[in-house]
Amino acid sequence: MAKSWDNNIRHIVDGEAVNSGVAGRPDRTLEGNLRYLREVVDSALLGQALFLRDVTVASTVLVGQPVYWHSVNQQFEAALAAVENDAESNTLVPKASSDVIGVVYSKTNSTLADVVNLGWVALDIDNAVDGTVAAGRYYLSSAEAGKLTTQRPPVSVPVLFADGQGNVMLSPALRDFIEDHVHYTFELTAKPAGTAAYIDSGNGATVVGPPPSAEDHAISSPDATLEGWLPASHASFNSTAPTGAEFGYNLATHSELERVWPPIPVSAAALTWDKGISQSGGTNVKLGPTGGAIVDANGIWWMSKCYGDVPWFKNYNSASPPADPTTGQCPREEAVQVLLHYARMVFATDKSVVTSLQTPSTSVLTITNCDDDAATTGDLHIDANFDLLTEDDDLDGYQVIKEIADNKYKRGPVVEGLLAGGDISLSSDSTKTVDGATLYAGRITVSRSLDALDREMLPQIVRLDDVVERFYKDVTYIGFPQGRESSVRYRFNVPPSGLPTNPEFKLRVVLLGRIGGAGISLPAMNASYRIIARPTAFTVLPTTDTAWNSTQFNTVLGIATADTYVEVESTSISIAAGDTLLVKLSRPAGTGYNAEVGVIRIGAVITSG
Repeated sequence: MAKSWDNNIRHIVDGEAVNSGVAGRPDRTLEGNLRYLREVVDSALLGQALFLRDVTVASTVLVGQPVYWHSVNQQFEAALAAVENDAESNTLVPKASSDVIGVVYSKTNSTLADVVNLGWVALDIDNAVDGTVAAGRYYLSSAEAGKLTTQRPPVSVPVLFADGQGNVMLSPALRDFIEDHVHYTFELTAKPAGTAAYIDSGNGATVVGPPPSAEDHAISSPDATLEGWLPASHASFNSTAPTGAEFGYNLATHSELERVWPPIPVSAAALTWDKGISQSGGTNVKLGPTGGAIVDANGIWWMSKCYGDVPWFKNYNSASPPADPTTGQCPREEAVQVLLHYARMVFATDKSVVTSLQTPSTSVLTITNCDDDAATTGDLHIDANFDLLTEDDDLDGYQVIKEIADNKYKRGPVVEGLLAGGDISLSSDSTKTVDGATLYAGRITVSRSLDALDREMLPQIVRLDDVVERFYKDVTYIGFPQGRESSVRYRFNVPPSGLPTNPEFKLRVVLLGRIGGAGISLPAMNASYRIIARPTAFTVLPTTDTAWNSTQFNTVLGIATADTYVEVESTSISIAAGDTLLVKLSRPAGTGYNAEVGVIRIGAVITSG
């Protein structure tokens, strides 16, 4: 069909430059309008299809997609098969989006289109079908708006038939698909799923075998893998049996029935019970708490255990069960039969409606009916109880929930614990071993030990006595000349806090020998110290030094090569926080080493005693 009717015919105006394109412009517009009129007339004469011309559509609707009339937006929009609850009748009804008016045939612009709503027409429906368009009937999708599907969905709205050659027969059905239903009849297994037994009225014991007259029926050794009936209290029912129920039908072993369970509505179910007595036929079982059985979303429940009032032959013997009736016998043999009948809405499958709503035992959600009683079907009320129990657990991981936003739990890192490193020591009320190291968590105390890894204290030079400052090959040092006594006095300030237990102080010096060779040794150096304790009031100033006893400084060290150096260390002395130490290092005169001795480095180390 021509694109559209063009109301604006542009004529040639005075002064306009005329060429072949301008001269033919009005003729081309008139030709297009004539073609459009011809196709409209042809389609009307042939009677092949009906169209809604130049109607307003949503900009997102594409050619070939089914549409419905949106009364609020006053436009055609992509259709979707769905149901909703009617507040007035409290029943499910089709949504307005299920009422397909037609299919978009062509678009003039983003919001104007021609919609075909009936008849046979050539139409490309690729935009509405996922995959190849094959011949067959197409239904309105219940999963995505504006889509068609060949597989009949639970909420079924037939829209068109495609021939697979680019043509479709459009005949959308405006009807209440909720009224569609299927009738089912199932024969239930009329025997116990276990061993037939009875309850001895004399002592209350369960006895295997058919019951004597007037004794109550029971099931011994129930087995959920067998067909038939189980005690209503059996664990496989998960405590869903109604109050007063004696036996429950084992739906799990009846796959054909379980596949279409439950009846919707459950009130549409009926039970016919034929006891197989004197060819009298079946009787209708009254349903409900005061009747013989209950049918609900959870199953089929038999309310009696009385003699002869159970859904199997009263004299049923599991050890030798009765054989099936033999055909052609006179009189005709009969067997106990229990038939279940119900109608089920076609659309009402687990794909389109909620048939049962339950929560796991660990959930914070509770589901009740309008009377605040626990329920799984019907009009339900859902509530969440966040009064949760708190359980301490030593779980690994440092990602924790910090925020709930945009319907998401947002996690972020926290400090899971600390590992001690370097000269830092830790203690806490909670520890664990991770990869062989101790992880400290909870309330953590951080301590810094000054004695770790021989951390040195820097000295302050107080006095130089007959020593020289040297600069030899870009190395600076303090030189002690040969042949005369020389000394240097250093001051060390002990920190007022943060010391290890029982702190001790030792001197560390790097000595340089300017000459060396066979039989040559460094001269013995003397070291002494004076402690000026941290005062708490006016204190007498100490005026004498104490010599370091048995130190390396007093030991003669051989030096084989000139211009080599060695590190020597004193013994430790006890100190206290805040002490001031004056340390003197001297070289006596006439020590026999005919060269200068240099001090490249001097420092002190605080250790734990």
